[in-house]
Amino acid sequence: MRQHLLSKMSLRAIVTAQGVANQIIFICSPAGAAISGQSLSVCGNVEHIG
Repeated sequence: MRQHLLSKMSLRAIVTAQGVANQIIFICSPAGAAISGQSLSVCGNVEHIG
């Protein structure tokens, strides 16, 4: 089942809580200062599950 799910994700990785936390830290850091009013998805780029 895991391999089937991974095969539907462009990044071939399941996002972890740490991965989400890393994105939040980046957005709140000076490096993320140019990001405003955006909707950012942290999903591994799921294309289609079915």
